Amino acid sequence: MKIAASFLSCRKIVEGIERLSQTDVELLHVDVVDGKFVKGRKIPFRILKKIYKYTSKRLDVHLMVQKPKKYIKAFSTMNTERITIHIEVEKDLEKNLQLIRNYGIQCGLAINPKTELEKVYPYFNQIDSILIMAAEPGYGGQPFLPETEEKIKKLKAEIKKRKKDITITVDCGINQETIQKVREADIIVSGSFITKEENFQKQIDLLRKGFEKEKPEPKERKEEKKKEKPTKEKKTTTKEKKKGRNFSSKEPFKDEKPENIEKQNTKIEKKKTEKTEYKNTKIEKEKMEKKEKKDGKKEPKSKKER
Repeated sequence: MKIAASFLSCRKIVEGIERLSQTDVELLHVDVVDGKFVKGRKIPFRILKKIYKYTSKRLDVHLMVQKPKKYIKAFSTMNTERITIHIEVEKDLEKNLQLIRNYGIQCGLAINPKTELEKVYPYFNQIDSILIMAAEPGYGGQPFLPETEEKIKKLKAEIKKRKKDITITVDCGINQETIQKVREADIIVSGSFITKEENFQKQIDLLRKGFEKEKPEPKERKEEKKKEKPTKEKKTTTKEKKKGRNFSSKEPFKDEKPENIEKQNTKIEKKKTEKTEYKNTKIEKEKMEKKEKKDGKKEPKSKKER
């Protein structure tokens, strides 16, 4: 997921652009309003055409205008990655899309909440991205429309079905909570949520954290984890070890360590040797006593007895 930050809601446009340039957002989202297609705050074009002085970040240009042709030409000379025009502007739509492509810039179609999603399908071969508006365009800080989530899923499925390489962007009402509802999107646009606070980077971090917070784990990975999970072996207590020991057994203990097994086997062998030696000594002694009795010989008396 990429974040495109909009500076439209900044009180001081130039300062806002410079400060956003110091953050880790991937794109700067430029909303261009003509006051005819939609009403809203306009950014003076004299500032926009010098935007390269204030930032090195690439531009994601969103044209909310009735006549996009002149703006396409103007932004083609800037550090622009993508230009998006509205499908609702039906006049010369295909010509304008081709014009954007001729400049070697990615072209996109934006679609308003009330417009049927199916209207963008015929243009799949001519576009690189689709911008879904999660609120009516023109004003920042509007609430996120819940139906947007289902619209993204539907569009994603259609793109996959047709095997197209088209990215999905979502704009309006994006914050650390609503971002969890747009997981299927590739790029999210956020403006007032970022710029309303003094620390822009802190707000951007909240967006990224919100996206990762409850990210569902793939089903395949869950199954792998189950397979990988080792079965816990019951630990044998010292008491059980002592109870289960059989020193006369020839087999080593399974619950013992290698060094302990060797020590134990040595102990067993020692006991066997001692037992054999004792037995042999006893037999020899008995033989000697029998012989002495037979020969009638007696052992010499000790000095005391003498």
